[in-house]
Amino acid sequence: MPTYQPDNTPHTPLSVEGQQVELETSLAEMRTIPEDRLLPPVDTDYPVTSPYSEGNRYIEQLNQNRPHRAIDIGTPLGTPIQSPASGTVTFAGQTNYGNVVMLDHNYYYQGLQLSTSYSHLSSISVTQGMQIQMGQIIGYTGTYGTGPHLHFVVRIGGQRINPLLLFPYR
Repeated sequence: MPTYQPDNTPHTPLSVEGQQVELETSLAEMRTIPEDRLLPPVDTDYPVTSPYSEGNRYIEQLNQNRPHRAIDIGTPLGTPIQSPASGTVTFAGQTNYGNVVMLDHNYYYQGLQLSTSYSHLSSISVTQGMQIQMGQIIGYTGTYGTGPHLHFVVRIGGQRINPLLLFPYR
């Protein structure tokens, strides 16, 4: 079974062709992307139960202070998770975050590739190296310390961004 260790590097501006790019500023424009360009992984009526944070915050289940550079979306156990865009499964397996799927998408913003990851899954429906289509089911939500939810990470050009910049969760 593949193993993956999470990247715990701090947020830094992304360097593109020698220039520093602050993604939070340029990605604000992405809110105008037509809805049919990216699909939310689960229904947007499900609430964000733990928001994105660059600054340290206390995570009770881990007894740690650290950033939460993802969002948690509260769902019923076993909710299907769909791929926001077509692409390739770069990882599908067990980690210290439970079952995890990571995708590189055939979607680019200003030449930078979109990648997403999904953690705390009850089951995985894809395999590493698999080509996937927009809307394809990649797994099902599970529990990990706090009840059923999806831990959702978004990267543009390898840099983590707040998923709410691209997906209309509340």
